[in-house]
Amino acid sequence: MKRFTGLWLFAALLALLPLAAAAVDIATAQELYEYCSGAEINEDVNLTGEVYDMSPYSTGANSWQPIICMNGVFNGNGAVIKGLNMSRYNRSVAGISGNCHGFISINNGTVEDLNIELDTDAEVKQYFGAVAAYNTGDILNCRVYGSAEEGVTIKATASNSCAGGIAGWNEGVIADCSVSGISIVTTALYCCAGGIAGRHVGQIGETALQNCAVNNVSVEIRNYDSSWCGAIAGSIESSAFSGGYFLPAEVDLCTATNCSLTSTKGGFVGGIAGSAQGCVVTDCRINYVDIVHSGNYYCAIGGLFGQFTDTADEPAACESCYWAGAVSRGMQYGSTSEAGGIVGTYDASDGEVKFSNCFFCTDFTDVTELYCTSGGNAADTNFAGCAGVAKSAMTAEGWAADNLGEGWTNYGPEGYPLWTDRVPVSFARLHRGGDYLPATDYRLYYDGEDVAAMGLADPAAEFDPDLFYIVGPDEGGLDLEVEYVTLNGQEMTETVTAGDFDTLTFSAVVDNCASKYGVIPTIEEANRIYRESARYYSAASRAELKAAIDDAQEELDDRYLFMTWDDADRLILSLLSIEHDKFLYTVIFDNENSSIYYWFEPDEDWFETDGEYRIFGDELSLKAVPDEGYRFLYWADSAGNKLSEDAEFTYTVNRTTTLTAVVAPENSYDFIYKDTYGKIYKIQPVTDYSEVAYPAEVGSTGLRTGYAVSGWTNDYEGGLPASGEVTGNVTFTASLTKTSTTYRVTSNVAGEEETANLKLAALFTRTAPDEYEGSAFSCWKDSDSGCVLSYNAELKVSVYSDMNVEAVYGEAANSVTLAILQTPIVSSGKIAFTGQVVEGDDFASEIMHGVLLLRSDAPVTDLVIDTPGVIVGKSSGYSAVSKTFIINKKNVADGDVWYGRAFVVYRDTNGVEKIAYSDIKSATM
Repeated sequence: MKRFTGLWLFAALLALLPLAAAAVDIATAQELYEYCSGAEINEDVNLTGEVYDMSPYSTGANSWQPIICMNGVFNGNGAVIKGLNMSRYNRSVAGISGNCHGFISINNGTVEDLNIELDTDAEVKQYFGAVAAYNTGDILNCRVYGSAEEGVTIKATASNSCAGGIAGWNEGVIADCSVSGISIVTTALYCCAGGIAGRHVGQIGETALQNCAVNNVSVEIRNYDSSWCGAIAGSIESSAFSGGYFLPAEVDLCTATNCSLTSTKGGFVGGIAGSAQGCVVTDCRINYVDIVHSGNYYCAIGGLFGQFTDTADEPAACESCYWAGAVSRGMQYGSTSEAGGIVGTYDASDGEVKFSNCFFCTDFTDVTELYCTSGGNAADTNFAGCAGVAKSAMTAEGWAADNLGEGWTNYGPEGYPLWTDRVPVSFARLHRGGDYLPATDYRLYYDGEDVAAMGLADPAAEFDPDLFYIVGPDEGGLDLEVEYVTLNGQEMTETVTAGDFDTLTFSAVVDNCASKYGVIPTIEEANRIYRESARYYSAASRAELKAAIDDAQEELDDRYLFMTWDDADRLILSLLSIEHDKFLYTVIFDNENSSIYYWFEPDEDWFETDGEYRIFGDELSLKAVPDEGYRFLYWADSAGNKLSEDAEFTYTVNRTTTLTAVVAPENSYDFIYKDTYGKIYKIQPVTDYSEVAYPAEVGSTGLRTGYAVSGWTNDYEGGLPASGEVTGNVTFTASLTKTSTTYRVTSNVAGEEETANLKLAALFTRTAPDEYEGSAFSCWKDSDSGCVLSYNAELKVSVYSDMNVEAVYGEAANSVTLAILQTPIVSSGKIAFTGQVVEGDDFASEIMHGVLLLRSDAPVTDLVIDTPGVIVGKSSGYSAVSKTFIINKKNVADGDVWYGRAFVVYRDTNGVEKIAYSDIKSATM
């Protein structure tokens, strides 16, 4: 079987030539534009970057023009060029009559290892090839693909057009190239369109399409007269010279899968090519390719060729090729078509064999004959070992080798034939997101072999995702690991067999160990400290910490993949070296009729104290020792919270407060006040000789919001005496009933006022029209305070006081997240502060919400989390419907003035932590 050997001879001849000048290195898209746009290049060019986005240079008077002529070696080194406007062209280049569209107009040199990503549709004229419009040189190991999910369409609109994924007109070598994810449509007369080449012509020197793959490509004829389309080439033809000398066009080991070839008008459509003459075609696979003609115009279609011509001066032959499978329609044709399983129509110069060992699968077409019409000396004897076979036969083990010949196996998807060692393997990229590692420095290896050098894989070969790893320079400073490997764009999670795929394209998402295990955990910890330190770090030190976090995060974002351990250590040190100034809080000890001792370290002695300044976060180990004649009851803070019933307990400083060791005379008893839910509100020591009556109402301080005491019961046996002369503890239990208090809510919606009377915590809802008097709805506002209540037309708010609300129209409402505080409600011994969160367009997720509380005899005009002495009342939850929450300040003494301010800490849509405050409101007990 013939194989091409001219490439090695070409390389050997090059070695005898004088050494060329050093290649031109191009690192950026701007350099590529400045050096190559519209230029004739006679030097060698190396791309040293990874991705060249040419979209900024795709429009305008001075936008990108295809390279006029490439005469040297253009080495892409695996780089990706994207954003090219393929509608741009050069006219009449180097004597070629017609417009040339593509990266290069005419290639006389070598283009190798280049990726071209097409991301926009284009309209082209005479010649289009994404790599080269016209190729007379070598195009090696290049890939063209569409980036859009629905593919990219190239429309050829001029007569006599030649359009192909790699080259429009090819009279050179195209080897080891692939095309995927594009559509080529012709709308004019006499056009040639193919997945690899539009027109492939034999010429002096090496001329071949070899080992090329086409996947997920559609080619369509829409014109009214003869055109030619095929998955590999539109037309394959030789060049003839005087004296009977001719140069055949050669095609070998090419594959087309998951493609669609259609004609809605006339022409010739074939799985390999629409037309072939004076050619040698061997070992080609056309699998899962629809070949369809519809309409009332004449069209010849065939599984391999629409038209095939063999003459005495330009003989043609095809060996060991097949068409099988279907994407959806298989091979279909109309009444005006002529169809053959191998060839539609053909001419033969004699009765010798022209097709040998060629097949088509009968399961996907009603065609039963090898060919439909023929001319010249064409006869059945032109076919040897050719047949239409059922899928069950073609996919049976051993069929490929027995019928297609040595080197073929049934390892392909569903058992369809593949050429041994001919599953194409390519290496896309080592990257993380849009950051690509230099292909010249870092390579992906599989079990000791460079993936980029594999080329082809045996169909039986297996690939285990755990055996991939990175190989890089000995000195580079980067510590990288493979996060996961992708195969054909999908993450590999298990071992795969090569023969289950038509092509194997590997890439790897890599991680930087210095970033992942060094910088990221340090930034996360610094962010945790920043979030949780508002109450105990000074504003200045928190600002310094936030600035360091932002700087470290920015550098991490910019250089994630290229962060060395030296860089990581520097950033880690920048965060760890910040000294945080903590707030000082006054802790006062109330120890009437007792002594209070504290310590800091377990190996120190107890020290008696009256009062100390302490830093937030310090832990005080406390011990209360009652005086003689007294007993210890519990520890309490200045807010009346019961902290512990143990005389020895540890207190963590978190605010300015008074810690009281509550004691009672030994000959006293406890009056305990609780509600029917079991919550204790007060413990009152009473001696058996006191003149204390039983004012059970003192236990109402701190009762549940919205409830009133309907009566009390006690557990004293035999009934309480008239005075406090008791002989044991007494528990008073309050029976609670919901209060019947109602609040008045007045709403003004689109000029109509409504009033509703609602019980405490009831949900008030109203929906405003989207438009009123020609103006669009803006927001709901509290008419009294002017605060925004909602940006949604449907208002939902829980009611805790009288309210006036209105729907606002025609305002340019800035939809940002807000915190709102209603008028505080004062009841017996308690002040209720009701807050609400209004989520704006900037809201992504909540961190915390609540109300800041501060007792002050002087007016408070500023109240933030950092304010000394502030109590941060955190809400454990709020109404999921209205985003309303309530914080109760209990045990408030008569005459005390408390100030409150609602807040919400949240992350915005950019991931930035923010805080929103309400206005400040006060209430006096």
